[in-house]
Amino acid sequence: QVVAEMFATGQTGVASMTVYDVHVRVFGELAVVTGRTVASGTDGAPVRLRFTDVLARRDGRWQFVASQGTQITE
Repeated sequence: QVVAEMFATGQTGVASMTVYDVHVRVFGELAVVTGRTVASGTDGAPVRLRFTDVLARRDGRWQFVASQGTQITE
């Protein structure tokens, strides 16, 4: 969703996406997931971001409760 919003102008779409450097830390019924994403638009323009997701275990299933992504330059 974050990457899709970065390409929301309608002039380009997402052609590819790679998620890497993923780290998961579990704290009882909560988990924090961090990582990086590189996406390319159909025009070839790359977008790089770092993300943090927070999940909670509810009724035996992991559910996202918060997500944050920040565009970065590398």
